[in-house]
Amino acid sequence: MATTDNAIKITDYKGMLFKDESNLFDEVKEITVEELSKRLPKDKPFKVVIRVHNGKSSSRRTVTITDRSRTLRKTLDELKANGLEQTATAFKDGTLQAVRKITFDKLFDEYLESKTHKSSPKYLKEIRYFVEKWISPVIGQTEIKKITAAHLQKIINTILELGKATRTADTVVDYCRPMFEYAIEHDYIVKNPAKKLSVPRYDNKQYFEIESDKARKLITAIITHTDPTYRALFSFLITGRRLNEVLSLRWEWIHIEAGYYEIPSETNKARRNETYPLMLILLNALELMGIQKEGLVFTPTRGAVKRSNPRHEWAELLKTAGIEKMRIHDTRHLIGYAAANAGLSLHSIGQALGHSDQSTTARYSNINLATKSHVVETVLNQFMSVEATVVIDAEVEG
Repeated sequence: MATTDNAIKITDYKGMLFKDESNLFDEVKEITVEELSKRLPKDKPFKVVIRVHNGKSSSRRTVTITDRSRTLRKTLDELKANGLEQTATAFKDGTLQAVRKITFDKLFDEYLESKTHKSSPKYLKEIRYFVEKWISPVIGQTEIKKITAAHLQKIINTILELGKATRTADTVVDYCRPMFEYAIEHDYIVKNPAKKLSVPRYDNKQYFEIESDKARKLITAIITHTDPTYRALFSFLITGRRLNEVLSLRWEWIHIEAGYYEIPSETNKARRNETYPLMLILLNALELMGIQKEGLVFTPTRGAVKRSNPRHEWAELLKTAGIEKMRIHDTRHLIGYAAANAGLSLHSIGQALGHSDQSTTARYSNINLATKSHVVETVLNQFMSVEATVVIDAEVEG
């Protein structure tokens, strides 16, 4: 029997039909809520056919209404809210379930919980600090299905009006977009309100200079570090990875035999799955650490030196190399601009550094791995062999 057999259109509600299985209304095609309420038995369940949405598609579902303690209109209003604004997951065994009202703060807590074993403690701490400072005070208690792009845009505008860096405003997008994608995946909402936010373009150039001899000493100090864990951590950095990507790296993402490792979309700034070559300096360091099957590669440690915040050890490396000032993030600039100065293409450099404006396809994945390896090896070989002083103009990607 088709879903719409013996179904009568309820004129007050678009897309909603009354299932007349007891033949209460002979040859009636449509009916008002008022008339339906008068003729519907007060002590018996009844069925309603409603159109429910799953992303861009929709289907009809038959729902049994067993709770007759409320007025018919109030019951149908709740049914409409569940069926038309949410998805088919509001129904279980054909019976309407209670609406789960999820606020932004509840979503945020659930989202962070889902990332506990996937991301570094440092990253989780940073995202919580930012969200609780800038986002939760504005929309923390708002239901996520009621949050629009306008709410988030207002937060961005407020950050800019307070004179904060545009990079700070951009972080609203970086954190909210994957969070709402998580909500979509779990059928809490249908659309992502963070997809079309506007953050003004800005000049984000910074400059630093380094003598190639000092760069050589820094690279040598890293790849000969006596602590295998720090040796591996900083080796990943000098091959172009961001600190958060390295601290979030898991053994499951490293494919020793295939010769590459992954950086999933939820961990990198480009918000897409990336693969990079497992170069010899990385493989050697990982083998010294001891290859594992699962878990974080760089687990947090306690004491004076913390791997979750390796700046103390970084300062020691700079001292060894005779470098007065250089940020950890500048290792990416070292790779990027030295590669450009070596005549490598911007496209290949973008692939090696995982820039968000470079597109990749599975068809060319092997070529990309070879290209990425070539970029990094060219730069490292250049600094290990050239004695002349070079000046590197570094552009910050954020």
